[in-house]
Amino acid sequence: MSKNDPVTKRLTLHPLMCWDIVLEGYSTLAHRSDLARLENMKRKHRWNVDFDSLLKREFDALILTDPTQRICWTSHGFKFMTGYTSGSAFHKKPSFLQGKKSSPRVLQRIREAIAHLRPITVSIINYRRNGSAYNCGIEIIPLLTVENKLMHFIAIEKVIH
Repeated sequence: MSKNDPVTKRLTLHPLMCWDIVLEGYSTLAHRSDLARLENMKRKHRWNVDFDSLLKREFDALILTDPTQRICWTSHGFKFMTGYTSGSAFHKKPSFLQGKKSSPRVLQRIREAIAHLRPITVSIINYRRNGSAYNCGIEIIPLLTVENKLMHFIAIEKVIH
């Protein structure tokens, strides 16, 4: 068989199509394990939040911060979206993803919402590990206990194309 033979071309492309299916399955499993992990943390920290309704929206990554906005957990999708591992993001503030094209006005809106423990939905230009910019849709929600004590913030993030 030659490289230009139609059968050879189909055989050459076939593994790539299989790989796409495998990655799609991995993504679904990763999301499921992320949600299971969040459910365990919800019980441990007694968050007063309905994750079923909260996480029905599409997302690429989840970021959990402590009350001082230091990252304490990221979902599997965080690395695919940003190029950073959970370990390299651990204990940093999410602002490490921002740069020269990140809107100061949007950043101020985020700071005000966090200070007043209000949920906020914005889009902002963030930067991947390789330096490339991307438009990120972010919903930030304070996670309170049933006694209204702030425990964490969760950011639900999606790349906007």
